[in-house]
Amino acid sequence: MPSGGPRPGAGRKKGQKLNPERQRMLKRVRVKANADITPLEVLLETMRKRWHDGKEEEACRLAVDAAPYVHPKLATVKAEITDNRTVSDLTDAELEHIIRSASRSTGDAGAAEGEVGPDSLH
Repeated sequence: MPSGGPRPGAGRKKGQKLNPERQRMLKRVRVKANADITPLEVLLETMRKRWHDGKEEEACRLAVDAAPYVHPKLATVKAEITDNRTVSDLTDAELEHIIRSASRSTGDAGAAEGEVGPDSLH
């Protein structure tokens, strides 16, 4: 058996017509292609039309096809923390910076004004 290449009798037969829905879709694509519209725009427009026409399953299939181009996957990031210092190893300036940063994120106004008390460190 040959490996690779065309197979005898495979594919659509010459003169075989496409189903009417496929013909309409190809016609829309050709019209859109002449108007400088991207294939993604055609896909999204067809998806919206299917949704509007109540063909939710077809619209969902088109949405799945379009999703990677509209909503790219987020990259996985591995964080390595190599600072192994303890509180006693930090300078006064570093400790003050940490306190100011924490007070901004929690909204503790007293610590932001420089008042350091037992309650502002928690």
